[in-house]
Amino acid sequence: MRTYSTRTKRLLLGLCWLCGVVFWGSGISVRADTGGANAQGSSVEADALLRQMQEIACLQLITPLHLTDAQLTKIEAILEATIKNYDQQMKAVATKYFADLIPKIEAAHREALLGKQPPSDLQQKFEDALGAVLKERDQINEKNIAAVANSVRPLLTDDQIRTAVKLAHTIPEFKTRTGTDAQWFNLWVASALLNYDHIVPLLKELQKAQATASTTNSTSDKK
Repeated sequence: MRTYSTRTKRLLLGLCWLCGVVFWGSGISVRADTGGANAQGSSVEADALLRQMQEIACLQLITPLHLTDAQLTKIEAILEATIKNYDQQMKAVATKYFADLIPKIEAAHREALLGKQPPSDLQQKFEDALGAVLKERDQINEKNIAAVANSVRPLLTDDQIRTAVKLAHTIPEFKTRTGTDAQWFNLWVASALLNYDHIVPLLKELQKAQATASTTNSTSDKK
């Protein structure tokens, strides 16, 4: 499960940017903008389309529960606190493993500009640090998924919980898995609520859409 993967990747890319160098062999890459304003505009459009596709996938897991405005507000508060705490934890973890590497990478970058080779062990040290960060990230994720699931479950009705479990079974990469209803519910929480960076704004947008639809339906009924 790639929970919070985008946020972690952005954090690590930020560290690479701080160092002024990108290690292509690490699996983290940055696409160079070689087309000026037009290419940049195309990139923005592509990012917007990708974001909308991600949101459609999230909404397919959320809207069948028919969450009320009050439920959405409480879930948003839970997620805001969780995400804030997560970002603080991941910043501390990344700093722990990359702080000593930053000056070494900066020095290697300056040397590379002069045509010199970086220290032979620098790439391995970077990959080791990255691996350590991702390992701790996974541990933090497991705790957060359980905590959010325990906080969200009491807010839902039995029918909504059953719907969430049923929806979790439809997630392609987990269709052949087996588990308890509690595990499937945790998977729904991770996939629907924790796997998308902009989930809180999306839930607020959902609230507005539901309110508008409710007002429209109410007006139509009076005619």
